[in-house]
Amino acid sequence: MEATVRVTTKIDTGRLKNRYRAGRDKSLDRIGANMRRQAKREFLNRKPKAKPTWRRIGEKDGTPILEVSFKQPTPNRVTSWKTPRSPGGFLKEAIEYRRDDRAGSVVIGPMPRATWLNVIQEKGGSAPVQWRMLTKKPADRLKGGIEVPAGMGRGGSSGGRDSRGRFLRGSGGVAYIVAKVDPAHTRKRGQVMQTGSQRVKPGRFMGNALTKQRTKIPQQFRNRISGP
Repeated sequence: MEATVRVTTKIDTGRLKNRYRAGRDKSLDRIGANMRRQAKREFLNRKPKAKPTWRRIGEKDGTPILEVSFKQPTPNRVTSWKTPRSPGGFLKEAIEYRRDDRAGSVVIGPMPRATWLNVIQEKGGSAPVQWRMLTKKPADRLKGGIEVPAGMGRGGSSGGRDSRGRFLRGSGGVAYIVAKVDPAHTRKRGQVMQTGSQRVKPGRFMGNALTKQRTKIPQQFRNRISGP
């Protein structure tokens, strides 16, 4: 006597798809978090200087034009400056990731603020700049008592020693005190003394982060589907 056994297997495709999506989303979250952490490590986080750097960039009617800068970037590094509104650094704080469940992908980068700054710091390029006055007229100091360095302004002196060897304190003199700004993205006002452009080297903070994390991405998808 022969017996025939028939086995019918029913696959719950809906349940399987849910398990797949859950595992995929966990993997994308892990990839986004790792990339965000790595990208933040690419920044040099600094505070603006208490004492600025001064540089003579020209002259008008016999009076020097002096550029003052509290921010001196470090070569070959993207600096994320700390400000009262962004104590963790403006660009560094903006690094986030967003998961697109419909597309099954994740986007990592500085968002959603200052897209122009993100792009030029990542890819490099040329940006227009202006040098605008920080005072209404030529002055010997900034607000807060920061004086023009000795000998750099009109009528100033570099100091030195007298005939008896005593130290003589120099005076800064008067100058047009200006700051370099991006005219399209600044709130600073003041008379424009000079215009020009500056070249920004590519920082590749996101590109470097991807290079360092690329080999680790496939393993984030392993064994992510679990359950009956």
